[in-house]
Amino acid sequence: MIEIIQAGQSGKTYSLFEMHRLRKKIFKDRMQWEVDIAGEELEIDNYDLPETVYILARDNQGRMTGVWRMLPSTLPSMIRQLWPQFMEDFPLPVHEDAWETSRFGVLSYHEGNRENFEDSRRTTALLINALVEACVLCEIKEIYTLYHPAVGRAVQPMGFVPESVSQAFPIDGKRAIVGRFKMDEEALSRIRSCTGMHLNLCREDLPPILQTRQMTLPPVQNNGGLNAYA
Repeated sequence: MIEIIQAGQSGKTYSLFEMHRLRKKIFKDRMQWEVDIAGEELEIDNYDLPETVYILARDNQGRMTGVWRMLPSTLPSMIRQLWPQFMEDFPLPVHEDAWETSRFGVLSYHEGNRENFEDSRRTTALLINALVEACVLCEIKEIYTLYHPAVGRAVQPMGFVPESVSQAFPIDGKRAIVGRFKMDEEALSRIRSCTGMHLNLCREDLPPILQTRQMTLPPVQNNGGLNAYA
């Protein structure tokens, strides 16, 4: 199941709390990143702004298993502010139709390696489908993100194909690069075909900052939860 919310959105306080706790488990505990931890074991940084949008995934038991953060490029940018070296050859666009994503993470509650892999793959596919479908619905044209090449190779079989727009530089000892992802009907069709998922987002599924944008897909009846189907 997918939930798309905005920081400070009415009625979403507990989901936001869960999301920040999940980020602590993923980025601090598992990945050992040097991130700030607030009270009650919450991972929060300077890019968790009132306008920030979060795409959240849950398993069949309602447990949060994935998070992806997105923010308009017109607001403070992690790439521009923390890693300006990536912008030497390609300045990051600053306009309402270009957004930046960060804090992508998935968590499996299974102990077996095979179950962990399958859970992580499904959660990743859910998050990608939700991101692209929401962007197409709201006429967000492009997404920029910093990623490791291994991550790019992992998501390409799902139809999520990045276009490299920067040179590679080391981040925490690993090569990283900035990629651009086109958000259009062609990309959405390709990802649906590769993953076998189809979410059918509608306006009511989106947070206020996205609802104010022009919609391009016809609204569909909300079925009470965004469940992917093959």
